[in-house]
Amino acid sequence: MLFTFLVQYSLQKEIPQVSEHQQCQQNQHFVDDKCVCVQNSFKMPNSLCVFSCESMGLIQRGTDCVPSSGPKTLSALSCGDKLINLAGDTCVDPSACGAKAKSGRPPFQDRCMCFDFHFISSSKSECVLACGVNEVVSADNTSCVSKASCIVSLSGKQCVTACPTNAINNAGICECAASYYKSVNESACVKDCMVYDGSYLSAGVCVSSCPFVSPALPFIDTDGKTCVADCASPKLFSVDRTRCLTVCGSNQVSIGTTSLQCKCDSSFFLSLNKSICVTSTQCGLNASASSSLCTCAGVNNLVMNKTGCTSDCSLDFGAFLNFEGTGCIENCSLNSNGPNANRRCVNCNSLDPQASFVNGTCRCPVDYIKQLGKCVQCTGGLIPNAIQEKCVSKCEDGEYLSVDGKICVQNCGELNLDLGGTQCVQTCPNNAKVNSKFQCECAAGQKISADNTTCVSTACLATTPPSLLSLDLKRCLSKCPAGQLTKDGECVATCGAYFLAMNGSSCLASCEGGSVQSGTDCVCQGTNKYVSLDKLTCVDTCKPDSYISQGKFCVNKCDSSYISFDNTTCETICDKSLGYAVNLNKTACVKSCGTNAMANTVVVNSVPIDFCQCQNGNMLIKSDGTRCDLTTCTGSESLNLEGKGCIKSCSTQNAVSVSNVCRLCSSIDPNKIFNTSTQVCECKNGYEDISEVCQLITFQTCGINAVRYRRICQCVNDMFEFVPGSSTDCRCIAGFYKSADQVCSKCSGTQVPDLARTSCVANDKCFTGYLSFNGEYCVPSCGSKVIDLLGLRCNNVCNINEKILNGRCICNDTAGFTFDNTPKTCVCSKISKFNFINAAGDFCTECDTTNGFNTATDYKGNCLCASASNFVSADKTQCISECAVGQYISAFTKSCLTDCTSENTMAVGSECKECKTQNLYSSFDTTTKTCVCTADAPGTFPSCTPTCGQFTTGQVNPCVCSAGFTFVTGSLTTCWCDTGKYLKNPTDTTCSSCVGGIVPNHDRTKCVQKTSCTPGWLNSASTWCLADCVDDLARYGDIQISTCVSPSNCGIGTKTLTNPNRCVCDASQSFVLKAGQTTCTKCAQTGQVPNVDGTVYTNIGTDCIYCDKPGFIPNTDNSLCVCDFAGHFIVGTDPTTCVCAARYAGKTSCQFCEGKTPFIDEQEFRCTECDVSAGFVSDSKNGVCFCNFNQGYVTATFEDGKPKTCVKCTGNLVPVDDVCSDCSLLGPGQISFQNTICVCDKINNFVDVFDANKKWIGCRCDWDKNYAGGASSGSACALCEGATPFRALDNFSCRACDQYSGFSPDLVDSKCVCANPAQFIFGSRCVDCDTSLSLKPDFVNGKCKCVEPKAFDVKGLLCVDKCTDVSTNIDGYCKCSVNATASDLACVCNATYTLVDSTCVCTENQEVNPDTKACQCVAGYTLKGPVCTQIVKAPIGIIAGVVAAVVIIGAVASIILVLIKKGKIHVGKNKSGIQMENKKYVRDPKVATKSKNQNYGRKDKPSNNRGKDVSGFRKQMAIK
Repeated sequence: MLFTFLVQYSLQKEIPQVSEHQQCQQNQHFVDDKCVCVQNSFKMPNSLCVFSCESMGLIQRGTDCVPSSGPKTLSALSCGDKLINLAGDTCVDPSACGAKAKSGRPPFQDRCMCFDFHFISSSKSECVLACGVNEVVSADNTSCVSKASCIVSLSGKQCVTACPTNAINNAGICECAASYYKSVNESACVKDCMVYDGSYLSAGVCVSSCPFVSPALPFIDTDGKTCVADCASPKLFSVDRTRCLTVCGSNQVSIGTTSLQCKCDSSFFLSLNKSICVTSTQCGLNASASSSLCTCAGVNNLVMNKTGCTSDCSLDFGAFLNFEGTGCIENCSLNSNGPNANRRCVNCNSLDPQASFVNGTCRCPVDYIKQLGKCVQCTGGLIPNAIQEKCVSKCEDGEYLSVDGKICVQNCGELNLDLGGTQCVQTCPNNAKVNSKFQCECAAGQKISADNTTCVSTACLATTPPSLLSLDLKRCLSKCPAGQLTKDGECVATCGAYFLAMNGSSCLASCEGGSVQSGTDCVCQGTNKYVSLDKLTCVDTCKPDSYISQGKFCVNKCDSSYISFDNTTCETICDKSLGYAVNLNKTACVKSCGTNAMANTVVVNSVPIDFCQCQNGNMLIKSDGTRCDLTTCTGSESLNLEGKGCIKSCSTQNAVSVSNVCRLCSSIDPNKIFNTSTQVCECKNGYEDISEVCQLITFQTCGINAVRYRRICQCVNDMFEFVPGSSTDCRCIAGFYKSADQVCSKCSGTQVPDLARTSCVANDKCFTGYLSFNGEYCVPSCGSKVIDLLGLRCNNVCNINEKILNGRCICNDTAGFTFDNTPKTCVCSKISKFNFINAAGDFCTECDTTNGFNTATDYKGNCLCASASNFVSADKTQCISECAVGQYISAFTKSCLTDCTSENTMAVGSECKECKTQNLYSSFDTTTKTCVCTADAPGTFPSCTPTCGQFTTGQVNPCVCSAGFTFVTGSLTTCWCDTGKYLKNPTDTTCSSCVGGIVPNHDRTKCVQKTSCTPGWLNSASTWCLADCVDDLARYGDIQISTCVSPSNCGIGTKTLTNPNRCVCDASQSFVLKAGQTTCTKCAQTGQVPNVDGTVYTNIGTDCIYCDKPGFIPNTDNSLCVCDFAGHFIVGTDPTTCVCAARYAGKTSCQFCEGKTPFIDEQEFRCTECDVSAGFVSDSKNGVCFCNFNQGYVTATFEDGKPKTCVKCTGNLVPVDDVCSDCSLLGPGQISFQNTICVCDKINNFVDVFDANKKWIGCRCDWDKNYAGGASSGSACALCEGATPFRALDNFSCRACDQYSGFSPDLVDSKCVCANPAQFIFGSRCVDCDTSLSLKPDFVNGKCKCVEPKAFDVKGLLCVDKCTDVSTNIDGYCKCSVNATASDLACVCNATYTLVDSTCVCTENQEVNPDTKACQCVAGYTLKGPVCTQIVKAPIGIIAGVVAAVVIIGAVASIILVLIKKGKIHVGKNKSGIQMENKKYVRDPKVATKSKNQNYGRKDKPSNNRGKDVSGFRKQMAIK
């Protein structure tokens, strides 16, 4: 069981304290910088949290689990039919638990617990939603306590055991220390809000956005970190009035005098995200410019960040529609719960305070329904149906009444169905049993009681109250069903020799109530000739307000007939000859039709009858049927279905009123029907109400890392989230990747998860994406953030000397900055007099000579002091004679700094020093902000010892090159020949000179012609080759790749690149270098572009081409071919191709796949349907066909990563992770149910096991009925009785408690336990675990276990360092692998199997027999000795039957999904990841699937048929 496994593992290892970004253990959550137990759980001695101390062999003491010593507390005892109260000190009736308190879920069904996020009050008497004044939530998150009794957290809402880092305990209250600020989530104290989580500093605390409310600090200051109240002059308001600037951005001007505001210059427009000013053509896709603003064209389009407008946010790299419904955002904001299934951010509380966010949707409490986005409680005795869409009087077909009778459920989970099959019950009656369909059942000869609560052995008439025996003689009924009769306490079809009573529903031996026999009936005659209203007696006259029907019955109303004029009888016709007519409402006979009405004669069955009707066809009948005087129905009246009159209630016509008109439900929606109980329209069975439209109920087919819950998919656990644009496939949450053991893990060191979150990459290698803002993972786009200057990372804001252009930071040229490639940063131009960065660092200006500066600047553009003895102040505003206390002298300039790390140096005394000044072989690590040893000098700074390379003198630290050698460029440990020399032979120790006009090549290992320096260039002096012209006075390699030249000599149409320094034709300006030419040529023809592949900064065009490949068009400046995004083309897997985007198909144009052809035929490039007959099912969300595992299908073959063919599982096999797996091998007691899921074999006394979240995790023997066993797959359950009446402590065997071996019986639980609580089981005895034998106590199972990493051998006798071949360490025990059994102290392969690479497999030309599980020859081969040899074909006509038999055997074998890999022939798919290219054998499918990374859905590896309702689905299907 998963829960037991986690506890057992955790007891071996102390839980470390976690940081904010780490994950807490199971049953814990993160509060104030640490993990604490969730509500209603208890803390173990090793800090793990569990829901039951007793299940761990411990007892409960307050909120802790402790070893048993002394008498048990009340919590460990039973209150019988009562419950332990909230205070835990007495037993009370369940009704006395209090509001919001009730019986807990198992295993707490014996006590009162608080629910719905309520806490036990400080008085221990009630559950409260919030604690009182001067109270906080306890550290264990269960109750309210006084603030004075504990340390109060930073949030002021909860107790903590200690204040977080950088916080102080001020009189029992945690507060941030000086210069530290409370984080947004109030869990940490941080130095810099922006660095910590991208938040802003506002009035001493971190906030997610600058507030408009008290204290009102709505603007971001010029530092990009602080919230301020105003942007006072000389600052300027940004164009979107969200931040303060020192200078307006590109295409902007400032307006105003005292309050300066940036606005777009004339002919420019404010961008969609209101951050920059653009031209009308730069507004973005589907956007237009109007009234100085970029807007989205069309009412159905939404704002899409940075790029334009879209109708589907998921097309924007998986973005979400914001809560307001106005734009696309990268992640749902803090004021929303998260995205729903349609990828829109939702805020459940804004819809209804009762709603909560569960599995991507706002869900009402279980006893409410959802109507028009609100949670509504059912009234009038009605209850919610199972999917909470309507109130019903009784549960619909396929639904069952909950155990408390308050709601309908789709299944009973771990409970059973009552005797009547209508309601869930905790247990069946004592005299009933549970059948194979998990329903209570009476024994033969017994009957089900009328109230479905017990089995009846006596006659039904003898029950209290008396009841009737059903027609099938199996149950007692309160009344007989319609169409049956009552006779002597039984329900019968006919009366036989008895007489039919006056009521028409019972049989009598003799007539009663004054009635007399007439044939086979009892009738009223003579004076008392009418049957009374209750149909029990004969009367002479009917009661007032009743009518005589058919001349013999008293009735309350006339059905299908008319009330007589004198209101006494029911008449079949109104007699025209007597002056009667049928009234306007066709309910009674009248003599006058009424105002504006007249009689119209109609012949019915040859009889003329007058019917009243309105004189004017436009008039309507009044609801009382007395006159025609209306043209419309008003108030509470509605036009009837016939359109002729007004009626009080449409429900009399099984219709509803819509704008005072009666309408049939089917006319509103063809899939709606009228509910006569609630008198409203509801969706008919098989349909659900989605946005007031009845839609067919469908079940999603879940993909990778997802399981189905009810009808939709959900991710297997909280460590996964839906892949953007999908509601069926999941990936690891942000910051984690799916590791080899199929769990989400953190990357090590500076590595981060890649875009797919399936592997780790260096944090500067996100390739087609960017490093996320928090630096923890790769993202496809920066969304609402901006791309940094180098195009590597997402940032909240650009640096102060940068601006935003198309969502990317560039140097702010408006403020005088330009990009310097050497430091890769923005600097002031060296060719302008404005070459000094001002004090704020946001624009370039002239040096202020009045404050002691001269006009020269340092390499960063900072002004220098005129006096060589002075220093530039830390704020760069003046020259001073010495730096202030606590400041440092820069390592590079005559200036003062507050922090040396700002220039990547370390503080040494009062000076900043480069790392290499302390050790030549060190560098500054920008991540840790410390000095570290370089890779070629191992050690810990400052003790870095270099590894000197070839051609050094042998001196260490520093290395010294031998005579005639010099250090290789950029190295201090490796040497090569001096400039102009080369090493003739690798073994030489001296260098030689090139003669005859040739020169040394770029790595100084040979001589080459001056025209043959490739790779590299000839230096400008024509004396040697260089790999990078940067070493030749910072020159650049020419475009012919021959000589180093100055940048001015690169040529027309060129630009310069670095690493290496070189001139290239500028493809961004349409210049290319054609073959055989020495100058750049411009692509001048219309529609022509350079033939680069799209990354113009690295590739050089060699010709001018037209964009004639499918899907390509020229970009806006004709510099390259790009995919036609507007035509729904995107870049393909091959970056030189364009393919149709998701849900689109085609070659030369893209068609959206929808309607009857929603899926894409990848071969034919067209939209098509999924082949249901071949086992496929559709994923309409993603337009893909999947093998339908709900019908028992798995993928047989793949093509381009998608299923190509499906195969159906047979026998005891079911789909698990897209592989047919044997239920009997997935865990004890599991059997296949219709080849779709594994269920527990309840016939053989196995029961379901659920974890703390009520998720099904496996089967075990029924301990409640004293069955033991089920220790492993294949083992059975045995009833503990007779000589072995007790279960062993591990519940795996029956035994008589051996007192001589230290055991004693636990009579309450029918188990054998160690008499001494300090002893544990070893073998068959209770002992002290002997540490000399490497043993230690296992508190979970009450046994001695091996000290990790040792494990018991296969016999469980000795602790060994390593398990033998074909065995695996599972929970501290060596277990034999599949197809192997224990022999002595090792495991050996079963007969017919062979040991290959530590695995038991079938040998060459063999496969596994699905029935015997043994190896057999494949089709076309026969066994000769130990080897399968090919059958030699017999001549035609000889033993044809033998040939046919071989073919049949092969066909049967092919049904099982096995992996065959011989040469280049593949059948199925290698699910285990084992390389089998050169091994000619067949791997057993059980071995192939049960590897370390594939655990059949057990323990920590959920499978694709393990959802929250799997057990209920199991029961529901079995019942049906």
